[in-house]
Amino acid sequence: MNQQKKQKTISVDNMKSILFLTLFFSQLFFSQTNLISHDTSIYQLNNEIIELKTTSLYNKYDENLIVWLSKNKKEDYKSYFSKKGDFSLLEWLNDDNFSDYTIDVYSTFLKVVKPKESFIILYKGNAPVINYICENELPQYIRKTILRVEKDTNFKLYKSNYIFIKE
Repeated sequence: MNQQKKQKTISVDNMKSILFLTLFFSQLFFSQTNLISHDTSIYQLNNEIIELKTTSLYNKYDENLIVWLSKNKKEDYKSYFSKKGDFSLLEWLNDDNFSDYTIDVYSTFLKVVKPKESFIILYKGNAPVINYICENELPQYIRKTILRVEKDTNFKLYKSNYIFIKE
């Protein structure tokens, strides 16, 4: 009987891992027909209701998509790469002297999504706005900067195929 109880008991950490992996892979494999898809899943864990939302972007094109996030509304590449306070994203990408930095999801976040790959955003609060542009639609000086940064300095571009935003 003790053996049966051990088999039926799943730890909270294992349950969270199973939940996350199930959600991640379902979004990865089932959302590839649309460029952007949204989903909400509700789970009960230890008598707590957890609502986890996902937004998936699948790159169905034959070239890279350059992706950035904003809080409230669509933002074109010109405003995203332009001055925000004391610096612009382009200046930040080109300056190799940044030793102490923090990537801010809404001002210095930049993701390159390769063809036929997905990028998944998991969040609890308000949905971030996914902004994207095909790489060849960017001006050449921005493309060259992104290519250089992608090859030389891995720390400035977001590498993972998913991100969890808790707000």
